[in-house]
Amino acid sequence: SDLSRVIVLGEDRPAFGILSDAVREIVTLPAAAVREPPEGIAARREYLRGVTGDAVLVLDAEQLLRMHA
Repeated sequence: SDLSRVIVLGEDRPAFGILSDAVREIVTLPAAAVREPPEGIAARREYLRGVTGDAVLVLDAEQLLRMHA
């Protein structure tokens, strides 16, 4: 179903979910692999932690949770 690709965020309990179009894989990245995003890559940069060498955007879950609180 469409709900099979929901990314759930929360500290003590699920706070909210983000519906994703697709999930190709789940990876663990070292912090050094996430670089500062180039200018103009996102309108709301405060929710973006960075970008990988493969041009994957890395969201800042802590910022997203603060926005929801």
